[in-house]
Amino acid sequence: MKKVLFIIIVIFGFFAGIYIVYHKFLSPTTKYGTFKQIAKLNYEHSDADAIKLQGGRILVLGNDLQQNQPSEIYDYKNNSVHKFNFFDRIQIFGKGILLPDNKLLLIDVCNLDDSFCFNYEDYNKNMAVYDLNHNKVQHYYKFSVPGDIIIYDYFLMENGNVFMIVENIMFKQQTYPKVCIYDPIKNDVKYPKNSSLRIEGSIPKAIQVSNDEILIFSDRSKILKYNVSTNTLSETKSENNLYNSSYTHIKDKILILGSSKNYYADNNYNLIYNIETDTINRLPSMITKKGLGSNFSNRYVPLENTISINSDYVLISGGRGTYRWYNSGGSYLRAAEIYDNNKNEFIQIRDMNCPRAGHNSFVMEDGSVLLIGGKTVPDCKCIENSIELFKFKERKK
Repeated sequence: MKKVLFIIIVIFGFFAGIYIVYHKFLSPTTKYGTFKQIAKLNYEHSDADAIKLQGGRILVLGNDLQQNQPSEIYDYKNNSVHKFNFFDRIQIFGKGILLPDNKLLLIDVCNLDDSFCFNYEDYNKNMAVYDLNHNKVQHYYKFSVPGDIIIYDYFLMENGNVFMIVENIMFKQQTYPKVCIYDPIKNDVKYPKNSSLRIEGSIPKAIQVSNDEILIFSDRSKILKYNVSTNTLSETKSENNLYNSSYTHIKDKILILGSSKNYYADNNYNLIYNIETDTINRLPSMITKKGLGSNFSNRYVPLENTISINSDYVLISGGRGTYRWYNSGGSYLRAAEIYDNNKNEFIQIRDMNCPRAGHNSFVMEDGSVLLIGGKTVPDCKCIENSIELFKFKERKK
């Protein structure tokens, strides 16, 4: 009897070993790399920007207004996390970008020395340039308009100015987003001629594709071009006919992940925009079905994260699952996949350790992809607020 039991244990161990070796090293899902939890943040940072600083450090902005969360810095070299305090009397709303000379543009801020700054309508009109070297606000900018200001997208242009898409919301009046250019040195905002974007019910996104050209995307609308030199806006021939789209620049194309022409994001309808030919073509389906972004998201798009690893591959991670009546936006996903630009297909890879959504990602100096921030769902495999690293393996062509 003992001999039979021993044989059964040996056979079981043999096949268990084969299973483990296959899934860890030989499975097709591991060919492009695997995810590893390497650290954790102290707080959840949903809908908050993360900013890559000098020396491989990542600043994850806090959200003082809603949850009184401090900002945190993750040091990639030392694999350590510590709190970061903005020393001047300001509160921030989790939005910002890195400027030249180690400065930050913080968007939606409150100057606590301003006695009128008591509600969100005051926050969303203020920006601040913060000097990290001296830990102080260099200057503020305030939009002097009635009503609310919503800044949908913002990024540093190659000429050092900041490109923004803003909308001045007026009660019971039809309004449209506009393009504006912020000069952080002169502390001045300018609006190009005919800067209004005639789009409704969607969140516009802009991508700089050359020194002189910025593309503006929105749901169910013509793709627009902004010329930096002439400060003008024009239409292209192509139209994005999807709802709830996310956009990723890869080589000479824009990957458009969206929905099956309705309000709920799906995996079976995606597009690719060719910048040089100004044409849009349909892509194969993604591997994982996605759900609509949460109503609490500041971008109202599917909450998966997309990042170009290089000119050949885009990593697509997390997000929300297909819609459920009891859970708007569906469940959080740990699924990940890669879009292969050469093969024009989506490829399933090993799952993340954490179901996560609304997170940020960065390609680090060693080629690995860092996933940080957003919402994680802790379980037996996942540490709450964990930081994960995707060790990418370049495939031989």
